[in-house]
Amino acid sequence: MKTTKMEANLHCVNCEKETLHEVMYIGENIERITCTECNAYVKIDEKMVISAIGADIVSRVTSKPERMSNEIKENLSKFLKSMPKRVVTKPYRIIKELKDIKDRTCDKNSKNSS
Repeated sequence: MKTTKMEANLHCVNCEKETLHEVMYIGENIERITCTECNAYVKIDEKMVISAIGADIVSRVTSKPERMSNEIKENLSKFLKSMPKRVVTKPYRIIKELKDIKDRTCDKNSKNSS
């Protein structure tokens, strides 16, 4: 799952003013928000993030038939040309995504144990 960092002006409860914050996403879920002035941060509960990621994966899997139907309607030729590659690579992409999530979780646990 893709990790993205963004910046936003938010109210920092530590600085007691609006400051620039770094917002880290894993997929579409916020993992951590850090004030760039005082480095105070809010970390989102890992179990809640994993649960949201799981829900995201389930949502993507259950919506796949509808998305594929739309692709067929939009451009049947392109859809048919892309299917062999997609069928072969999809399992690997899912395994990579799950491995990335597992690695992030293991990294966090090992850092917390130190």
